[in-house]
Amino acid sequence: MNSVFKPDILTTRPHGIMEEKKKNNYCQLVVGPPGAGKTTYCKNMVSFLLSIKKFPVFINLDPGNENEPLAKINICDLIFSREISSELHLGPNGSILFSMEIFEKNLDWFEKKIKKILKFSFPVFFLIDLPGQIEIFTHHSSIRKLISRIKKEKISLISVIISDSLYWKDKSIVYSVLVMCLSILLNLELSHINLLSKTDLIFFDPIGLDIFQKPQNIFFQLNFSLGSIFYWANKFNNCLDEFIFDFSSLTTLAVNLFNIEHIRKIFFNIFKNLNRF
Repeated sequence: MNSVFKPDILTTRPHGIMEEKKKNNYCQLVVGPPGAGKTTYCKNMVSFLLSIKKFPVFINLDPGNENEPLAKINICDLIFSREISSELHLGPNGSILFSMEIFEKNLDWFEKKIKKILKFSFPVFFLIDLPGQIEIFTHHSSIRKLISRIKKEKISLISVIISDSLYWKDKSIVYSVLVMCLSILLNLELSHINLLSKTDLIFFDPIGLDIFQKPQNIFFQLNFSLGSIFYWANKFNNCLDEFIFDFSSLTTLAVNLFNIEHIRKIFFNIFKNLNRF
């Protein structure tokens, strides 16, 4: 899908938006491991929202994503991780965490920019691209404080968790991905939708096609045989299967982020979760 963006989105009112007696604003927190397709998702969702006459605002809160001119609010205006890594001799994760601490101390800056956008009389659709490091969700308070500020503005929130579908051929890796998703869900305490990205790359693989049609099929793979060195893990894996099936909110939606129909499907699934049809 070719993404088309309007450079003056904050200065021009989008056509076709109906006036509402009560304005509802929406925000997607886009999370997931690095390289899963979070920024691609945000850009293509912005393009889709423009095509249906909505008013999207792309926000970059990943200090490692320096070259993002389309972001209307950009954490790199405050700080970027490459500079922190160079000056403080921190690794990639350490520099991201330090940058998020700086952002946490400047939440007033973020809130002022949000309030300026909310002065428009029509609904706003925010998309926030967050860093992929899981530590900022499990061991850091910056994202929870960010959510608190957004909720204070009466914005409907949902988290969009994106995982790379190429990892879903190995059941042991799937467990790791889902435990990561569960950790994020429990820490964010938001409505959510789980996406498997890059399904166009596995479509012609029989295993990948089966997962594309129903991602939960990964759990029906056979256990390790008696002669396998991993035979001991069968009991543990079966317990994880039961736990994941019981935790029904870990169900996933397999998508190609460059397919306009898949983006449309995601959009309406999000509104279904928010009961905002």
